[in-house]
Amino acid sequence: MKQFRLIWQSLHQVKGAVLLLMIVLTLALFVLTYLIGLVRYHSYSLTFLERAKIENAVYFKLAFDENQMEKDFYGTFASFAQTYQQISDWPGVRDVLSISSYGSVRIEENIYQVLVYDEALLRHFSVPLDGSWFSDKSAVMGNPVPVVLGGNAFSNIAIGDLLTGKTGEMQEPITLKVYGKVKFPGYTLSLGDSSTVILTDNLLNDTPVILVRDDPAIRAMLDSSDRLLISENAWVVFEDDLTEHQKKELLERLSYYGSYNAYDDIIIASRTNHIKQIKRILPIPLFLFFSAFSCLFSIASLYVLRNAQNQIVYFFCGCSKLRLLLILGQGLSLIFLPPALLNLLFIVFYPFIRRISWFNLHQVVLDGSVALLILLFLTVLLVLLLLQPLIINRGRSPLQLSRRMSS
Repeated sequence: MKQFRLIWQSLHQVKGAVLLLMIVLTLALFVLTYLIGLVRYHSYSLTFLERAKIENAVYFKLAFDENQMEKDFYGTFASFAQTYQQISDWPGVRDVLSISSYGSVRIEENIYQVLVYDEALLRHFSVPLDGSWFSDKSAVMGNPVPVVLGGNAFSNIAIGDLLTGKTGEMQEPITLKVYGKVKFPGYTLSLGDSSTVILTDNLLNDTPVILVRDDPAIRAMLDSSDRLLISENAWVVFEDDLTEHQKKELLERLSYYGSYNAYDDIIIASRTNHIKQIKRILPIPLFLFFSAFSCLFSIASLYVLRNAQNQIVYFFCGCSKLRLLLILGQGLSLIFLPPALLNLLFIVFYPFIRRISWFNLHQVVLDGSVALLILLFLTVLLVLLLLQPLIINRGRSPLQLSRRMSS
């Protein structure tokens, strides 16, 4: 308690400057948190696609008549399925990876889309899970539907839980059994981007979804036999042993049905865009950190000089030089404490904040590695600050400082 009073007394002399510094440092750390989270997301999105092992593939965007879709909504999706089936039957095509939907399920007050994973999707995009991917057995009418939960809205649901929901026009509720949950950060595959330039950033989805295995029994249980929805985009994966001529012929055939982006082009465009985005954002944290550093080292110097008389008194009362340095260090660390705690709490509670739609940074991954980097940064900064009193008082004993200040 006595030592805390000494530290508080030393900070009280520069309280205005310390308060200003805390505000600037909080903003600087928040921008640093965002920048690290952005870099983590870019890295995660690239790894997500590279892990799929579809290097010999194109992202195919099927052309369709929107007016026809308005006239015959489900019939248009049926034509998508027919086209994909035709393409998958072509010699040289190994897989056509599309995402289907069995509609949606209402659980309590929330509505979740039900996405279908067939064997090909599971083979290439089975993201890490807590639990397992469904059951090995086919679903049986009357039994719980095996599901996997994606997104970050299911923190209060455990593996093995039974959920009750309603779907379509069914009057009777259905039961879902949770076999697995997508691990943090909860992203699943998205095929909703139809842009000219496709980036890995937009091939991920953090919306809460319910994933099921492609099974006619599950489709009937969810009352969606005649209401199957299919993404208009898909990954077309070619056989590895194709010659360039054979691949060119397949690409020409694909161009009759729509447009496409090659896997390599997506990777290159994504990396280029990541660098541009970081360069565009980087000046802001650099400015904030330059301002914070300037203030920090100025205030630290002022803090040391203002407390020189106190240090002399403490020394004559029995404090060693090491103890004096520790008291200064604890005082300086208190300047970091509120900004660091605020940012660390934000990182911990960000999934909950995003889930309740209070604040969303979009396309960032904030996890323990971000918190660790911030703590490492603050530790290095504190060490540098502790060098200041050693440099300022270099070669002078407390007795010499006392004589100098009294002269």
